[in-house]
Amino acid sequence: MSIFKKKTKEETSLHEDERADMNIETDSEEVSGKLEDSEEESVPYIKCDSLVRIFKSEGIEVMALQGLDLEIQRGELTAIIGKSGSGKSTLLNMLGALDKPSAGFVAYDGVNIAELSEKELAKFRNDHIGFVWQKNADNLLNYLTVVENVEMPLLFSDMSKKEKHERAMKMLEAVGLAHKEKNFPTQLSGGEQQRVAIATALVNEPELLLMDEPTGAVDRKTSIMLQDLFREINRSLGVTIIIVTHDISLADRVDRVVMISDGKISSERILKEEYKKKIEAGEALLKEGTNEEPDYNATAGTGVASSSDDSHEEFSILDKAGRVRLSAEMREAAGIDSNRVKIDIVDGKIIITNE
Repeated sequence: MSIFKKKTKEETSLHEDERADMNIETDSEEVSGKLEDSEEESVPYIKCDSLVRIFKSEGIEVMALQGLDLEIQRGELTAIIGKSGSGKSTLLNMLGALDKPSAGFVAYDGVNIAELSEKELAKFRNDHIGFVWQKNADNLLNYLTVVENVEMPLLFSDMSKKEKHERAMKMLEAVGLAHKEKNFPTQLSGGEQQRVAIATALVNEPELLLMDEPTGAVDRKTSIMLQDLFREINRSLGVTIIIVTHDISLADRVDRVVMISDGKISSERILKEEYKKKIEAGEALLKEGTNEEPDYNATAGTGVASSSDDSHEEFSILDKAGRVRLSAEMREAAGIDSNRVKIDIVDGKIIITNE
């Protein structure tokens, strides 16, 4: 039996006392009122509305995000995938309340976090968000042991030393590294260091786990093992997980893939139910101790090989003006080589062809 304990709906919701904590020392009735309204089920857990981020350097302006819209529901396992320079890292910083947009807003449970003070934002991040960065040097301190690293986020909590140690050991056991508690990070492999980083990010029992290229520095087999761990954490703890990466292979292991290009969401892919069942069946075989070894050279870690067409259904995204973006692959497949297309409606379907 997994030692992960799934949080109840009450535990994963922002209760009134938690909301009060998040808004400490504020007289803003407006923010408080928004928090009360956030109990409505129609409000998404995370909402990015018309996000714009402009960076200025030596008189040159670079628009990293160009009116991006995105909604994440509580408990989702989502990958945001894009090439270098697409805006995915900027979006991660916005979601993690580490940066503020030039225009638009990010809201959690209906609360525009830009309206919170720096102190409130710091408390919000500490109480509700766990981070796993691409470089292990950003996640772990080499002069601390593994268990001491995991205990670090609990440093200012009211827990006793014994309670902190027990919590840290529980998380290390969850990622399969309890036996490495006295080792130092430099004595671990890249995959083991990343698993310790995940334990460290989860030790405060956050509602949201943000990961920046978590499989970028490990081999294929270790990458798949980590991806299976992400799914286990998501299902067992009920933690909302957002993975920002350029690794398209991650798409096979998550329920929803958001493709970002030129600072906007270009398309989404949703995991097909039949493929999800194949993954879960393969995971069940592994847990039962079957002699069947998973094919780590296949796309999915439990021996389920696929292409993105097999595993996910792809959707294009309409922006608020009703515009749809056609990817370069789509345009090439349709023989569209200019910026003008012909649009017809046939039997209730919109047909786009070359002019």
